[in-house]
Amino acid sequence: MVHDDSRLKPFAYLNAEKARLYRAMMALFLEAKAHFEIHLRPAEVLTGLHKHGSPDADVTGELDGALTQLCEWGNLRRTQDTSDVRTVEEFHRPRYLYQLTREGEAAERAVRAYEENVLKPGELQTAALAVIREQLQALLAIIRSSDLDAKKIH
Repeated sequence: MVHDDSRLKPFAYLNAEKARLYRAMMALFLEAKAHFEIHLRPAEVLTGLHKHGSPDADVTGELDGALTQLCEWGNLRRTQDTSDVRTVEEFHRPRYLYQLTREGEAAERAVRAYEENVLKPGELQTAALAVIREQLQALLAIIRSSDLDAKKIH
């Protein structure tokens, strides 16, 4: 079976050099969507990163590049921001709004689910519970038998 790796591009931010920054940005966009904020401007992203304790001390110089990269991976969608334009020069200067894509949202939610269900220390997994139940049933059968074998019980 041939896998189309281009479909996995929205997960590329997890192993990128600036993964901590990308994760913080994706979390910010997911939180914004939960509050019905559909689009964010770069200034709003920067404010949100500082408010939530950005993983990098100064992301100001990296923000545009990081937003562009997330767009290239398919996590975000960029549209022209023409609001508050007062002059022709302002209109021709590129300004963008960024929106979380369906693929980007799915990737971030999948990562969160993975972290919540697999990476939590001390939790028993469903598969482990089944094995424990089988072992306890086998131990109960051994104890109920008339011939107790210490090796089997151990």
